[in-house]
Amino acid sequence: NDTYIASAMVDEFIARSTQSSEQQQSTSASVSVVSTPPGLHVPSPTSQYPAIDYNRERYPFCVVWTPLPLITWIIPFIGHMGICDSRGVIHDFAGPYSVSRDNMAFGNPDKLWY
Repeated sequence: NDTYIASAMVDEFIARSTQSSEQQQSTSASVSVVSTPPGLHVPSPTSQYPAIDYNRERYPFCVVWTPLPLITWIIPFIGHMGICDSRGVIHDFAGPYSVSRDNMAFGNPDKLWY
């Protein structure tokens, strides 16, 4: 998948570099689209995703992680995870049949993946 995207980007660069200067000026306002393989979603740089708000602890479309006392000190990659929705609300699976919102069982998140 990465090779396909890289080769498409190289082809686009070569095509753009061979254009005449007046054609470059006329196409500078348009946005070019590179085709991606099926099933791979690459967000557009102009897409509007909600911003991460560290003060309010809102992490839209992220997976968050917090350490577990004592266990994480001994085995550093062990921790507790939560999933955030589109508004950034953290959903934490704290126990059997228990899903808490915005209140992680072991404290505020220390890491996040987006």
